Amino acid sequence: MLTVQCRLHPRATAWQTLECGAMAISGPALIQISSPLEGMTERLQGLLDAILHVLRVVQGPDTATGPCPAAMVDPGQWRGQAGHGDGHQLAVVLGDGVLGDGEQGEAGQPTISIEPPVRWCLDHPERAWVLPVLPAGRPGATNTLPARLQALNVCFWSADLPEAEADEELALTVLARAGITSLDRRVFISYRRQDTEAMAVQLFQRLSQRNYSVFLDTVSIQPGVDFQQQLFEHLADKTMVVMLESATFFASHWTQQELSYALRNDLSLLVVRLPEVGAGHPLVQVRAGDVLSLEAAELQPSSDIQGLSLSPPGLDRVVRLIHRIHDQQMMARVAQVGGRIAAALKARGLDHHPSPEEGSLDLPHSPAGPITLVPAGRPPGLADLHDAATRQRRRQAAKQVVIGRTAGIAADRQSQLDWAIAGRSVIYCDVEMIDSLLDVIVEGRL
Repeated sequence: MLTVQCRLHPRATAWQTLECGAMAISGPALIQISSPLEGMTERLQGLLDAILHVLRVVQGPDTATGPCPAAMVDPGQWRGQAGHGDGHQLAVVLGDGVLGDGEQGEAGQPTISIEPPVRWCLDHPERAWVLPVLPAGRPGATNTLPARLQALNVCFWSADLPEAEADEELALTVLARAGITSLDRRVFISYRRQDTEAMAVQLFQRLSQRNYSVFLDTVSIQPGVDFQQQLFEHLADKTMVVMLESATFFASHWTQQELSYALRNDLSLLVVRLPEVGAGHPLVQVRAGDVLSLEAAELQPSSDIQGLSLSPPGLDRVVRLIHRIHDQQMMARVAQVGGRIAAALKARGLDHHPSPEEGSLDLPHSPAGPITLVPAGRPPGLADLHDAATRQRRRQAAKQVVIGRTAGIAADRQSQLDWAIAGRSVIYCDVEMIDSLLDVIVEGRL
């Protein structure tokens, strides 16, 4: 369960509140958004509207109720309400990068004040976070933050984007920081070196700067290993494939294999199409929204790497779209896996209860004892298993099963996961093996 609260004016007593059944990856979330400054109402309202829009795009128009006025939820009390357990809590603080309203900072200028919800989250870093937000391109903007907020990594919204796009990009960052989607973003770049190596390197560098884990064959494969095996292992670990479609893209065996794997395993896919390709492309399986057709003005010659590169505006447009598709599809895939689990349970007549607070499905009376099934939007990692292990302690389930795509996990990584769960009440299972898993549960052998 996700609860979002936003105070649109520093003197307002009512907080605009929306609640929705967004399936959190790591448990329930409380997000409180505010600013101690006058004149931020429009930006705050835009962010709240963008969060609601993102959630409705991913999970349907009825995913949220609100926003409606309500009293502020006390973060310290929220943890114990309605079985929320150890949920994520996030305080988002918006500043304008110019003004302050509180004490003098180290630079001798007023800084914005730290309000009670923000202070509570700062004082409980083991279960809560604070996200300072400032406009980009304003020198010295962080000086308007008090020292405790300056110590945190600031999120900057772009003043160069239309307001709706800037709000949506910020909304995705807020949802990721709150655990609704994931800050662990993994992307595979598929391309032909002779056509688009310069463009691929550009995207690798920009996405890496934004903390993405990016696969690029020229830098991501160690010498002396099986190249094709490494390609598929990296593909199995990623959430999204970015395909740079040039005129000779399909002349390569490797790129054909990469595309086939992405479609077969339902990875998120963005086709970045060069102008030379035209409309007669063979990607009939790809949805129209997954194709970005570049314009000639968005390309430029590369000075030191073969192939064309992206102009600065073109690079910005591609990266923004990657960010949006990645995060929206990540949420949608968790919901999709959850739906497959629920359908399989219903077909077996197994008594189960969805847990919107946890984003999981509980089997309290299975023949194998209480079990919780946790959907994952991609191959589970150590963080997913750790979250499941801590969830097991608070839900008193005999077993926690993390379900995602695990068939392509590399052998060395699989051995690490097996080591991590040894002796624990946590296991993982491939989404295609749900029926076999339920056979084991029905027989009481889990």
